Amino acid sequence: MIKFAAFDKLSMKGWITTVPPAAESIFQDPNGLRTALAEYGIGYVAYSTNTFTANMLNNAPPKPQTYQGQIPTTYSFSEVTLSYDLGRVGLTGGQLSVGAMLTGTTWEPLGPSGAKFANLYYFQSLLDDTVQLQAGVFYNAQNYLGLLVAASMATGPQALVPYELGLSRQGVPAPGANLMINLPYNFYNKAGVQRSISPDGADIEQQANPIGIGFSSPDAKALFIDEFGYKTFSSPTQGSVWVRAGGMYNTSPYFDFSAGRKTDTNWGFYAAADVQISQISSAPYEAYQGYYVGGFYMTSDPNKNMYQNYYEGRIYGMGIIPGRPMDQTALILGYTTLSKSALDFQAALTGIRPFGDYASVTVSNSFRLNPGVYLMLGTSYNVHPSATPRLKNSLNFMASLTTAF
Repeated sequence: MIKFAAFDKLSMKGWITTVPPAAESIFQDPNGLRTALAEYGIGYVAYSTNTFTANMLNNAPPKPQTYQGQIPTTYSFSEVTLSYDLGRVGLTGGQLSVGAMLTGTTWEPLGPSGAKFANLYYFQSLLDDTVQLQAGVFYNAQNYLGLLVAASMATGPQALVPYELGLSRQGVPAPGANLMINLPYNFYNKAGVQRSISPDGADIEQQANPIGIGFSSPDAKALFIDEFGYKTFSSPTQGSVWVRAGGMYNTSPYFDFSAGRKTDTNWGFYAAADVQISQISSAPYEAYQGYYVGGFYMTSDPNKNMYQNYYEGRIYGMGIIPGRPMDQTALILGYTTLSKSALDFQAALTGIRPFGDYASVTVSNSFRLNPGVYLMLGTSYNVHPSATPRLKNSLNFMASLTTAF
């Protein structure tokens, strides 16, 4: 597998999310393509995620759609990113990446739909990876927080608060720069600044930035983010541990529910942890197998954000099903509270007070069907799936197929 390790060294860098390794792709080295590109210092990542969600209780009107799965809802995201090793031109530890994406959905709040640049950025590693710099256009949801269970693209995030605060995400990239410093004893600090996503939402962002590499958007100013954490990886002698906390400060003007107009700045804080509590095997390449527990909490400015607080607890296992060493099983409890200022504003505006919270229980399993093919199946029971209009609780079936090429 030395060949695949060489391919992975050329893969895009900077993410905390697990980037699909070359050996975990459908085609691996199709007709020698990866080998030929690697000779010129070029690597690539290509993957696609396609999801389907539907409320099995069928107890909500079809229009207006206010939550994913109220009616059968699909979402697809595909990305291809090429990376070039700048060591070939004398810049050791440097990499240039450029990618394109295609997004499609039957419910536009998950979008926007269309084709655009996914990223265009420069990455530089210094002092034997002690310092890592990333600058250009990308989506920061892959660089901070750790919203995905086990940092795997075969799972999906549930928290909405970071995106309210203007964090760039899949389908909505933005220019920015991040600086990560790996400190002694497995500690790190990662700080960055990005141009905020438009405070008026992804639709306005899409109109202002249709090709994905625009440096301006209406009312969008600088978003600062910092994360301090501790991270170790699974080994025959220890389980993995990842503890982190951070803050976000957005200088953009946001609508202030208490003032009834836009006022400057928005903010949020978060803390999270994922800890491996057991190991099924102590073999070097199987040390990740076992049970994990995790939690996530985020709070935000109650006058600027509809979704003020998010709490999540999760128990999950990697390879815990006999004969299925790369499957992932998860139980996730989520709870979101809405801002009192936002609720008061909506009640005064419409005469109807929205639900003040949202809770969910999700059970899922991600099956590794073949190298590069993952099928996630799950169900989620949701209390108050829509704040307004007030809709009945839902029981959503979820299916997601993730493929790496």
